[in-house]
Amino acid sequence: MSTHRFRVYIAALICLFIVSGFNLGDIWSTFQTNLIEVAISKVFLIDGTQDRELDKNYLNLADEAADSGDSKDRGNLRLGTVFLASDEIDLAATIFRNLSINSLEYRLAYQLLGKYYLIHGDEDKGFMALRKSRAKLFLTDVGLRAFDDKDYPKAARAWQVAVEICVETGLRDPEDIEMATFLYARLGQVKTYQGEYDSAINAYESYLKLRPDEPSIQWKLGDIYRVVGQFEEAKSWLLKASKEEPSSPEPYYHLGMLAYDQGKWDVAVPWYLEALSRYPEWTAARFQLGKAYEALGEFNLAFEVYSAAVELEGDVRDRMALGMLCERMGCIAIAIAQFQTILLSDPDNLAAQEHLNSLLNDQSE
Repeated sequence: MSTHRFRVYIAALICLFIVSGFNLGDIWSTFQTNLIEVAISKVFLIDGTQDRELDKNYLNLADEAADSGDSKDRGNLRLGTVFLASDEIDLAATIFRNLSINSLEYRLAYQLLGKYYLIHGDEDKGFMALRKSRAKLFLTDVGLRAFDDKDYPKAARAWQVAVEICVETGLRDPEDIEMATFLYARLGQVKTYQGEYDSAINAYESYLKLRPDEPSIQWKLGDIYRVVGQFEEAKSWLLKASKEEPSSPEPYYHLGMLAYDQGKWDVAVPWYLEALSRYPEWTAARFQLGKAYEALGEFNLAFEVYSAAVELEGDVRDRMALGMLCERMGCIAIAIAQFQTILLSDPDNLAAQEHLNSLLNDQSE
């Protein structure tokens, strides 16, 4: 707090005391209460994204804290928040360290402190403070926002701290179990996106210790084992998932991928067909089926599959596959049409341009 601001506060307080004749303690209490409301309001509007309703919620929480604790914790919460709102972060942190660890004021203070650090780019201190506040819901939301922004390291860090808080309770509360499974699932997802497959496996296996019969996690775990080359472990989890939820196409698709990765194309085909029987519009499964047919030399079947995929969705991947297959089969007009269509929507696609130029040059000779 600047010297000028402090003098203004003191001058205003003295004037109020002189003209009102009120008890000095009452004036100070009223002044301090108003100051904490302004301070908390400022802290939670720092990043310009919070609305007044959220602001009001935190003011209510501050009131609850003030009513529940002893006068020392209440005073330290208010004083620390004033410093925080004035960007006196070191002073605020020093004040908050004097709070009783198990008090509501302590948790609120460290949530305020943690958010302040995150807003100002200090994730180490931010997550450390939020860890102390045990703000698992807030941390979960931080992770979701970061994930939506494709900031996967931040999302993973937030969810890891949140799930550690859940685990510390011993996971006796059904709500903690529900939150832990949600967090383990999201951790598995984000770690997969980051290519940190060992961490993804740990997250999914932790989930399955709490809910061993969840097929959506079983097949995801199986697919990661496929990616890292542990094929027997992958097959085991994928078969479990297919038995837990026979109507889901996912386990069958990934069993097809598992067989394809091992060069067992004749084994892959029926798995892809099983997936498509449950989800006929799944173009990714059609694309993989077409690749398996190509690998087996069944070009006419591959042509039918790729053509169906192009009709369903017509994305670049399917058109490239159909165009390149037609190059091999001699249906040049269809191949040219596919590459030209790709370039209409993606003019910088070098692969499509090279194939098209080669075909047009061959025709001109």
